[in-house]
Amino acid sequence: MERLFGLAIRGDQTAPAGYVAQITDNAFMKRLFGKVIVEKFLACEIDVTHVIDTSNVPIHGIATVILQGRNRPPVSNTVRCVLSIVLSLSDLMIRASAQYGNRLFSLPDLPGSENEYVSVADIPRQRLSGIHGHCRAAALRS
Repeated sequence: MERLFGLAIRGDQTAPAGYVAQITDNAFMKRLFGKVIVEKFLACEIDVTHVIDTSNVPIHGIATVILQGRNRPPVSNTVRCVLSIVLSLSDLMIRASAQYGNRLFSLPDLPGSENEYVSVADIPRQRLSGIHGHCRAAALRS
């Protein structure tokens, strides 16, 4: 993850930041190494713009998340999150259909919206950092 963002152009006054999107196993965020990446790197070092939970559409049986951002310091105090809603057993068959995919990606530009599969919210970036001092320390290094 750090390498992908490192390959993108670092944004500054002379160059716009490169874009990165990564699909990854969402379980990494619950493990110790993943927690450090989320709290220190994703929350403070780069501009994560979207976290899209695609766990209701497992890829090869793996619950996934799409992380999207730019290689620059954060420019907003919020991160757009598209969160999967737990499906009932009767809906499990639908999740593999194109209908689910269309519903998943129909709302990311509408914070506060919800359909039967996802809800969209802008959450404070500080919630990613866990310990709020991380971001202040990163800002001082910049």
